[in-house]
Amino acid sequence: MIIDHISNYKRYLNLHPAFAKAFEFLTGLKEDSRGSFPIDGKSLYASIAEVTGRGMEAARLEVHKEYIDIQYILNGADYIGWASAEQSDPGTEYDAEKDYRFVNITPSAWFNVPKAHFVIFFPEDAHAPLAGDKAMAKVFMKVKTV
Repeated sequence: MIIDHISNYKRYLNLHPAFAKAFEFLTGLKEDSRGSFPIDGKSLYASIAEVTGRGMEAARLEVHKEYIDIQYILNGADYIGWASAEQSDPGTEYDAEKDYRFVNITPSAWFNVPKAHFVIFFPEDAHAPLAGDKAMAKVFMKVKTV
């Protein structure tokens, strides 16, 4: 997992071949951008929405196999739980179409993600987004693993 301010994105471009396109997209966004964006077919796409957190009790840890998540806050802030997926129980059955399964463990850490910050979750990162209770504008980006 990585959390950082968008101004530092260049530090991470060499981690994945699609990160340059992903961050080019993120740095070009306007604060009022909303909708679905196919950036590179099923290899790289994003959705931007106004969402309200569910609260810590309702937030569930999820993991992915096929995609890396980049979550970016356009406005407001998110509160997210994290745990190592290697420590998780099998949880729910993996949904290949949606690329996720929920795991039943307690997050090892909780952190605030403010405006203009992003978080990168790799397949080994179980994460529980939207654990706060405030409204936010958030980008959910999917990057196909290689």
